[in-house]
Amino acid sequence: MVSRLLVGFSALAWASLAQAGRPMIVDDAGIVAYQSCQIESWRQKNYRGFEYWAVPACNFTGNLELAFGGAVVYDDIRTNKRAQIQAKTVFKPLDINGWGAGLVIGNQFDPHQTFNGDLYARVPVSWSFSDDRVLVHTNVGWVRTATFKQNAASWGIGTELKWTEKTALSAEVFGQQYGKSEFQFGIRHALIADRLQLSASYGNRTGQGQNARFVSIGITLQSDSILP
Repeated sequence: MVSRLLVGFSALAWASLAQAGRPMIVDDAGIVAYQSCQIESWRQKNYRGFEYWAVPACNFTGNLELAFGGAVVYDDIRTNKRAQIQAKTVFKPLDINGWGAGLVIGNQFDPHQTFNGDLYARVPVSWSFSDDRVLVHTNVGWVRTATFKQNAASWGIGTELKWTEKTALSAEVFGQQYGKSEFQFGIRHALIADRLQLSASYGNRTGQGQNARFVSIGITLQSDSILP
């Protein structure tokens, strides 16, 4: 039961909201560049175990980002696996000193059991300030988790601050209707601009102390156009 709850809480955080770009959970109103791909991979340490994620995403049509990835979740009882499929589009691209909006739908499930997993949809809206030095993202959505078998509203708000030309800081809070909110602080650094980024974060669930805290480290790889 503890193992199921751990995976369930992980699914709530990821399926209901992910994500603006490592290490943020709150999503933004942006997608991978046309005819390009990226892969985000990270290791997250939870109170009772670890998670290893890898999520490739590509945009072959111009305004539709498709992602398919998954995770291995280890705790003190057993090992679980998660698979994820997701589609994302943008209604209005985010302009410098303007705003943008999009739509995300997806499913996260156990690949060894059933395709009936954690279903989610959300609308991310982003704002740009000070020539993109400050970005604010808000999410409103819906999630139905297989573990808890209930529908719930989801929400999130986060901000990114461009600290230097290669480094950005982030802070966010997010949650869903029947659970406690969570928060996360992160840092992202570009080793190679628009190609290779490293990230790290610390987060927790409000009022839970060390029992719900988590830390992560990750890497993001982005490609050039892969089609002629």
